[in-house]
Amino acid sequence: MKASLDAKDRKILYELDINSRQASSKIAKKVGLSKQVVNFRIKRLIKEKLISFFYTVIDISKLGFAVHKIFLRLQNIDSEKEKALVNFLVKHPNVVWVASCDGKFDLAFGTWAKDILFLDKTLTELDKKFGGYIAERQIATILRGDYFIRDYIIGKEKPSSYRESSFGAIPAPTKIDEKDWEILFLLGKNSRTTAVEIAKMVKLSGDAIAGRIKRLEKSGVIRHYNIVPNESKFPYLHYKVLIGFRNISEERE
Repeated sequence: MKASLDAKDRKILYELDINSRQASSKIAKKVGLSKQVVNFRIKRLIKEKLISFFYTVIDISKLGFAVHKIFLRLQNIDSEKEKALVNFLVKHPNVVWVASCDGKFDLAFGTWAKDILFLDKTLTELDKKFGGYIAERQIATILRGDYFIRDYIIGKEKPSSYRESSFGAIPAPTKIDEKDWEILFLLGKNSRTTAVEIAKMVKLSGDAIAGRIKRLEKSGVIRHYNIVPNESKFPYLHYKVLIGFRNISEERE
């Protein structure tokens, strides 16, 4: 069932996609509603599962990792074994997302790795359990990832320029401590978690948490905050297009 959204709902979703951590009072001014009504509508959007979650984009290269996407074409596999394969990937500590696909590949997943040996260990574990069901595998190492604003939410005809928010592939670790890791973990689960809420869980003051978040933003560890909409609720399909080049110059690329 597709979503039934009015113009105000769409504007709220759009603002959350631009910055899902911005205060409800700021969103209220931009969409022409009260803070209370904005909070009510956001809660309703969550309840109706129009928003899957509030996402913090982290430049994992600054944590010492590179991102790899792996695409699998399966063979001779029944539904029970495929479910077991998906569960294996979902529960694997080095896998950050898993998706079923149509087209050439049947399954895709993303993994973080400190180096090639780290990646090889993950793939070897996969092959030991399910190698007989994998007909083809392609690995794409992400050299640079850029995020675009979801202009389709408000039917914007002229697309926005992509935000100055990218992550790289060459690990260049930034020095962070255990408390920073805890903050990143909590913001990764929900970017709208307040400094006060984080403070209670991390055992620091709200001001200390706010200061650490600003430092993580300034250093580029945190790139931005957006939403992951439940695309099944919208009249759109999500595609990933894999394009291979031959003899292409850097300028033409």
